[in-house]
Amino acid sequence: MAYLGQESNLDSPPTLDFETLFPNQDPSMILMGCGLAVVGFLVSIWCLLMLMRAQAAVPENHRKIAPGLVWLSLIPCFNIVWAYFLAIWIPGSLDAALRERGISGVKTGRGIGLTYAVWFTLGTALSFALSFLVSFVQIQELAMEGDVTTSPLIYVSQGIGILATLLNIVFFVLFAMKARAASRHLEGGAGAHGQHGDQIKW
Repeated sequence: MAYLGQESNLDSPPTLDFETLFPNQDPSMILMGCGLAVVGFLVSIWCLLMLMRAQAAVPENHRKIAPGLVWLSLIPCFNIVWAYFLAIWIPGSLDAALRERGISGVKTGRGIGLTYAVWFTLGTALSFALSFLVSFVQIQELAMEGDVTTSPLIYVSQGIGILATLLNIVFFVLFAMKARAASRHLEGGAGAHGQHGDQIKW
């Protein structure tokens, strides 16, 4: 009977809890990272809407990029490279349209846009490098000691990743707001060219 009872325990499904799914991880850091990812995605949608509106305000003869193409920023990995094109083409389009109207002294966001693009690249590379380093250390500990301890490196990696994400969100918001503010100087004044600057064309 004891043998049968022991066999039934072995056949029972294992209990899944946080420690089983995420060993040696701080639950608060995991939840903070997930929450930050959701907030970052929603903020990105809002920023892309502003950039699309900013580009749509530019007359077609000065557009270096179609307004709808800003949504390519939602493609993972590709968005790292695409950020540089947005940081150059959108301010460039705005500058050309403003010059034609004789409007000067308006900041179109090229500087903060390039800052965003560079930091996006560096922050992503740093996060991947730290994640790789943490994984490498844990594999070494498992091979040498048979167990993985909670290393301070894990908290450092998670903290740097969260900080990098926050800065990336801040730079992206500043870039989108700057471009959108510059585009307001163009809205309603494209009639001389037979085009409506606020009309979105994909």
